[in-house]
Order: sequence, then C-alpha cells, then structure tokens
Amino acid sequence: MASFGVTHFLQVIFESFRIYIPIVEAHSGLLLKVEGDSMMVLFRRPELALKCAIAMQQASHAYNGDRDDAEKLLLSIGLGYGKVLKFGDQDVYGSEVNVACKLGEDLGRHWSIQCSDGFHVAVKDGPGLKLVKAQATPLGTPQAWELEYEPG
Repeated sequence: MASFGVTHFLQVIFESFRIYIPIVEAHSGLLLKVEGDSMMVLFRRPELALKCAIAMQQASHAYNGDRDDAEKLLLSIGLGYGKVLKFGDQDVYGSEVNVACKLGEDLGRHWSIQCSDGFHVAVKDGPGLKLVKAQATPLGTPQAWELEYEPG
C-alpha cells in the first residue's frame, strides 16, 4: 500500500473478491466476515473447503496471466477443521479458527494452502491429495500441513 496508495490497494481487494466470492458460493461456503484483504469462510465439509481453496488458487493463476506484478492476486490459505462456536452469520471462534488464521496470514506464502492437523486427519485419505509437513506450526495444532497441488 505504501508504494501504490490506498486506491490501488482497494482496487486489488475488490478484484480479489469479485473473483473469489463466486468460487466460495459454488463450493457451499459461507462468507462470515472480511477484514482488509482477508476473508473468513465457513464450510460444513472439509472436502469442500479444500476444493474451494484449490479453485481459488487456480483462478488467481488464470487472472494473473499477463498482469503486472502490482496487479496480481497473491493468495495464501489456511484451513482448520474441528468444533467451533458460531455467532449467527457474523463470527466464529475456536482453536481451529485461530490456527487457520495463523496459517493463512502469518505463516502462509503466496500460492500456499496450509492446514491444521485436525483438517489433515479429516481429509488425508482423499484421492490425489498430497499433504506434506509444513515448515512452521503455530500454537494450537500438533502439526501443520501444506498441500502440494498444481496451481493451474
């Protein structure tokens, strides 16, 4: 934001939501809240969350195509799975929420999809999935995992 200003930053956020929200909806996700350029999305099934994450990354790659670096959508995703406390359609709390936020915001790198140990246990037997131990693990999960996938 310091280099290009707030208007440019807001335009990139607008574009990312224009691209990502239909993908979230197509995978039965519930967009709970937005903070800056981050979205908190709730899914009933971890498989849908994972498919959505991959589709969002693939859409980012397709969108970026021949755009300048300053215009590209760079996405990191953190996924958690477990019991949470949900307040209406506005917020959700719990250990897995905290871990997912840390994985997506603090430890995530562009193009990464990282997940908690609880999420890994829930989806690890899925066909064609390759989850490897992540380089760093936040408090709240015994081990973080990173999905190896073809970005598009």
